[in-house]
Amino acid sequence: MYLGVKAIRPVKPEIISGKIVNGCIYAINHTNGNDFPTAAQIVKHHFYILADFTMKKDIGVNILNRLNGVVYVDRKSRQSRAKAKDDLIYLLNNNKNVLLFPEGTWNLSPNLLTLPLNWGIIDLSISSGKPIQPIIISYTGGKTYCKIGDPFYPEQETDKKENINKLREIMATMMWELIEQGGVCHRNQIDKDYYNKWVKQQLDTYKNLILSMNVLL
Repeated sequence: MYLGVKAIRPVKPEIISGKIVNGCIYAINHTNGNDFPTAAQIVKHHFYILADFTMKKDIGVNILNRLNGVVYVDRKSRQSRAKAKDDLIYLLNNNKNVLLFPEGTWNLSPNLLTLPLNWGIIDLSISSGKPIQPIIISYTGGKTYCKIGDPFYPEQETDKKENINKLREIMATMMWELIEQGGVCHRNQIDKDYYNKWVKQQLDTYKNLILSMNVLL
């Protein structure tokens, strides 16, 4: 489990539905700097994370990542991406869990339930034979909610694009269901500057974010 998680993120997530499966690739949606520790509280099993090498610059985050188990990747380097992929497959083949944010960066879109997903996660699943378990996290009104999906097995006979689109559809539907369960909000009750304030709130959770980060395998 992600070490020091309770000290970093003391808010306990409420799991709306689903159950975590051990021995798979956890696919988490990504909106802010609380996602790592929140995911650890949800998963509970130990996992290795895939992270952009620029996160090494944050000493505190880097220490926690290395204590927990991390595979760093330079997204601009084909060699680095290939090595990261091999490392992750090795971990999965040795019955380790891996956690990825397949959107590659924070989803700060005003209207997309999930960003387009990177198809590298499909390669990892097919190469290792391990399923992908989608997990959706939502932060509303000071509370954290989570929905856990069923393990997803990509079809080897289907191309990567179709498989990754299926996974994105699953995750987007789960996010919609979480939003739907959040209740009705009337338009005239929404602050006109709500979106800009929401984006700032997300950015404040991690000052060293590189918004252009897009990890591809």
